[in-house]
Amino acid sequence: MEPPSLSAETLASIIARRELGERVALPLGDEIASAARRRRWKITTALSAIAATVIAALVLQHRALASRAPSVDDAVAFASADSACESFHGGSDPSALRHLMVSAFGVAVACGAEPVPSAPIEVDGSQIAAATLVYGSRTVTDGAFTSEHAASTFVITHRVWNGVPALLVVRTGPLITRVSVDSLTVAEHDLIPLHWASWYPTQKPVGSMHADFDSSSVSFLLAGRVDTAGRFPYAQAAGRLPWEWTKVLVIPGLKLAPGWRGTIQLAAPYHPHVHVEFTQAWATIPLRVTGRETITVPAGKFDCWKLSAGPTNYASTIWVSTENHFVVKSRSEHRFDGTEFDDTIYLEEAAISPP
Repeated sequence: MEPPSLSAETLASIIARRELGERVALPLGDEIASAARRRRWKITTALSAIAATVIAALVLQHRALASRAPSVDDAVAFASADSACESFHGGSDPSALRHLMVSAFGVAVACGAEPVPSAPIEVDGSQIAAATLVYGSRTVTDGAFTSEHAASTFVITHRVWNGVPALLVVRTGPLITRVSVDSLTVAEHDLIPLHWASWYPTQKPVGSMHADFDSSSVSFLLAGRVDTAGRFPYAQAAGRLPWEWTKVLVIPGLKLAPGWRGTIQLAAPYHPHVHVEFTQAWATIPLRVTGRETITVPAGKFDCWKLSAGPTNYASTIWVSTENHFVVKSRSEHRFDGTEFDDTIYLEEAAISPP
């Protein structure tokens, strides 16, 4: 069994692709039989351990400017788990690397079924300005057809919810799944949800849904055509909110700086129909600050942090005001079933409330 190739080009490729969340499998070659196989397995084990150490050191050096340098175990996991499990799934003897990964993180993490756990992101709701923000959006399909969408308005206020300093965001705009007004209240300290409410004016009588959160569960109350209530397990995590609330609460609450990078988690939509998803993250999005840029949108000219977001097959860029922290613009390019979409969200109006 040949040891992993460790040329400078290979290592650079591994590190760059790992930063983007891609799986990388180092070539392990064909299985060798009998006594020769056992001798080479021992040699490979030693070389693989050395390779993992080298990769770990390079990853640590590459991330030196990041807000949180990974531990050696994290670096080893990212760089070598795929290689070890390729050997395992291919039928050869489990390597020392795989034993190391399993003992440190468990089989699911070691073999790539689950990512290595990330440290919680740091959020600070106190830096989010009380404001009224109006966002417009457009979609360009296949570079030829442009669709302009109705604007949505977000009103952000600081208040106290059951004795807890909190942020309330009320959203109004076009009907979204028959909802035209909804709101979310989160704790200012860590942006965990406290209360969510939505109204369905198209129903007769008018329908509503309310959700109250505690440290381990969420309670729903539905009224209108169907009056019902339910309580479900819910996993709290700092800054874990549904995507539609992430751009107005989580991203503005991040402590962005040159070289900053982190991974934000998305929560499932707040609805009892998806309660089975409440015990884990709905999805994760890697973010990193790639620079600083001044951009102009209908709301004016803003000095912004420029962030790269998402996996490689979904190119997305977000611009965040360095002064008031709100999202000024975002743009995403992606393909779906052979069709190309270019989505842009931009700030049309911004009115900062006096402190």
